[in-house]
Amino acid sequence: MFDLPNAILSVLSIFLPLFFSKSSYMNFLELFQGHILCKGKRTISEILKSLGLKDIKNYSRYHDFFRKAKWSTLKGAEILLLYIVSLVPGEIRISVDSTVERRKGPKIKGLGIQRDAVRSTKSRKVLVPGLNWLVVAIHFKFPWFKQGVALPFLSILMPPETPLSTSKNITDLKRSKRHKTLTKWTCQVAMLLRRWIKHPKKITIIADSAFATYALANTCIDLGITLVSRMRLDARTFEFPEEKPKKGRKKLVGKRLPTFKMILEDPSRIWDTVEILWYGGKKKKMDILTGTCLWVWLWNTTRSD
Repeated sequence: MFDLPNAILSVLSIFLPLFFSKSSYMNFLELFQGHILCKGKRTISEILKSLGLKDIKNYSRYHDFFRKAKWSTLKGAEILLLYIVSLVPGEIRISVDSTVERRKGPKIKGLGIQRDAVRSTKSRKVLVPGLNWLVVAIHFKFPWFKQGVALPFLSILMPPETPLSTSKNITDLKRSKRHKTLTKWTCQVAMLLRRWIKHPKKITIIADSAFATYALANTCIDLGITLVSRMRLDARTFEFPEEKPKKGRKKLVGKRLPTFKMILEDPSRIWDTVEILWYGGKKKKMDILTGTCLWVWLWNTTRSD
C-alpha cells in the first residue's frame, strides 16, 4: 500500500505513540504519502485523488482523521522538537513570529480581522480577514548546505479578542476562556520549551520588535533562556546601581543612559566592524556597539545584554 522509503518510515515511526490505534496510524501514513504526491490544493479530496482512491466508499474516515482527532498536536510538536534537538549539538536557537493566513468563511474557528504585514507600510495599514498563527521554528544546519534552515515544529492559533460579527462558529460565539495577547502566548511557548528541553541545554529565542516586551524578557530570565530582539530606539536604559553599604532602601537603577537614537547620532562613539552571513549566502559588513545595561519601565527591572 505504501511506497515510502524505509528512511522516511523510520522517522515517521517516532509519532506512533500519538495514535491510539493502528488504523489511525495507517491513515496518517496514507495522508502523508498523498500530501507529497498531490500537485494541486492539498485538500482531503485532492489527496485521495493523488492516491487513486477518488472512488473509495469510506472516504469519510480520512476527513474524520482531522475532524475527530484524538491525538495531541502539542505532544507531536514535543516529539518532533526533541528528535531534532538530539541531532543539534550545542546551543538551541528558536525563532518565533506571527503570520496571517488569509481565510474567509462564517464557520471558520478563530477568524478575525488581521493586519497584513506584507502589504502594510508605516503610513498605510492594510487589514484582511484571516487566522493569526504563532509559528515556532528551530534553527539547524545541514553538513552539505552552506545556509542554515529553520524548521517549524509548533504553530498556535491566536483567536481575536472578539469574533467577527458574521461568525457562525459555535466555539467562537460561546467562548468562555480569557483572551490572550501575543506576549502571553509567547511566554507560554518559552515555558514549554524549557519544560521540554532540560538544562544544561542553552536556549536562545530570536524574535522581532513585536516581542521585545518586559513580560517576555522577565519570563526568559526566570527560565534561563536568552532573548534576542529589537528594542525601541527610545527605550529607557540605566546603568547598574552602585553597591554601597548604606542604610535605607537600595537603589534599583543607576545613572540614566542615552537612548539608542542618541547613540546613533553621537559621532564620538567607536563602533566595531564585523562580517556576518546575510541573505542568499552572502556576507555583509556591519558596525556594532555592545554593552550591558538595565532596561526599566515603571517598577519593572530586567537585564538586557
